[in-house]
Amino acid sequence: TETGDEPGALAAAGRAVLDAFLASPLAARFGSVEVLARELPVLVAGADGACWRGSIDLLYREGDGALVVADFKTDRETDSEILSERHGAQLAVYAEAVRRAFRLPAPPRAELWLLRHGRVLAVDPAPALARLKLDPRDG
Repeated sequence: TETGDEPGALAAAGRAVLDAFLASPLAARFGSVEVLARELPVLVAGADGACWRGSIDLLYREGDGALVVADFKTDRETDSEILSERHGAQLAVYAEAVRRAFRLPAPPRAELWLLRHGRVLAVDPAPALARLKLDPRDG
């Protein structure tokens, strides 16, 4: 009510996103991965003293043992370049936090799980790591 949004409209919009997710291959994929953490809080310091914090929606392990950072998004946008630009820095921080915590030689794979569209978008964290001055050799 504070934003002027009708509760019924918000519930319907939320239900539409949930229904789209459940009807997509993402729901089955979510049920088949080895979940290591959900809503995992992270804090990452850069070489220049800047700090970033957030919560990783999903950290999971692939069948081959590789770690994957996934962030759930409900954007209406479908353009991969726009989505990668919009969310790349966030995923880069999360991937770098996992790299440091697990002492990996490189950041793990980073994915956007587009719940509204039922698809996964892999995002290369390297460009954003460079912009944010998060050197993978730090930490």
